[in-house]
Amino acid sequence: PLRGASGWLEVSRLHIESADVTEFLVLAGCTDAGDALDGERCEKLLALPARLHDGAGGVPPALLGAERESRVVELRAHIEARNRTAFDEEEAKLERWADDRRFALERELRELKKALAEAKRVARAGTTLDEKLAAQKRIKELEGEQRRRRRDLFDAEDEIERQRDALIAETEARLRPRDTRQPVFTVRWTLA
Repeated sequence: PLRGASGWLEVSRLHIESADVTEFLVLAGCTDAGDALDGERCEKLLALPARLHDGAGGVPPALLGAERESRVVELRAHIEARNRTAFDEEEAKLERWADDRRFALERELRELKKALAEAKRVARAGTTLDEKLAAQKRIKELEGEQRRRRRDLFDAEDEIERQRDALIAETEARLRPRDTRQPVFTVRWTLA
C-alpha cells in the first residue's frame, strides 16, 4: 500500500533504567500524506534494499515526533506494568513472611497459655507445700515467657512494618523508570 508514497522514518535508541536496564530501538514513520506508520511497517521499510539520493533534505514533520513519543509512552507503560508485577510479587512475599511470623508467635502464645492453665491447675491440686511452691515457680516462669512472647509479637509487627516501609522506599527508588533517548538516524524515503 505504500508503493509510490514518500515520507519520513526515524530510528532512536531508548534507554530505560528501572528494576533493570532495558534498551529499545524506537521506530517512527509517516507518509507525506500525513499517515502514521506502525512499527511493523517501519521495520519492513528498513528491511527493503535502498539507494541513497543526495539532496532529499527537508524538515521532518511534527507527526514524526508525535509518533516517536507515542511509541515511547507505550514502551514506558510496558516497563511500568512489569515493575508493578515485580512490586506485587515482592509485596506478596513480604505478606507471606509476615503471616508466617505472626502465626508462629501466636501459636507459641496459645501453647504458653495452655501450659499456664495446666500449671495453675496443678498448683491448685497440689497437696504439699513443696508441690504448691514448685507449681507457683513454674507459673511465674511461664508468665514471664508469655510476656516475652507478647513483646516478641509486638516487635515482629514493628519489624514487619519497617520491612514494608523499606520495600516501598527501595521499590520506589529502584522501579521508577528513568529514560534517555538518543536519535540514531532519520531518513526521507520514497518507495518506488
